[in-house]
Amino acid sequence: MERMKRAHDFQQCYRHGSVRRNRLAVLHAMKSPDGVTRVGFSVSKKLGKAVTRNRVKRWLRESMRYYAPQLVPGVHLVVSARAAAREADFHAVKAAVGDLLSRAGLLQPQPSAAEEGAR
Repeated sequence: MERMKRAHDFQQCYRHGSVRRNRLAVLHAMKSPDGVTRVGFSVSKKLGKAVTRNRVKRWLRESMRYYAPQLVPGVHLVVSARAAAREADFHAVKAAVGDLLSRAGLLQPQPSAAEEGAR
């Protein structure tokens, strides 16, 4: 999973990607033209001062790092924080990101422990 850095990639994802929203975050997702999974993060100044914005951005990055092994390959994602993320804690943000990824159909099903033991 690579980081999305170019403004052009963000704009393409906003224009051509599908959108999922919940109370804490917004997810823009589109199929990657080159087959590489890239993730970008966007946190507006509406969230607060730099310390608050950076904390929320760190939480979003760590949430994506947690879900990365389950992520479907070959997608571009932009995760944006909403104003309510300012008052939320890390676990709520991680759950919100997981909810958005699952609703978008971007998480591969993980085998359960019982299935692993049956093999």
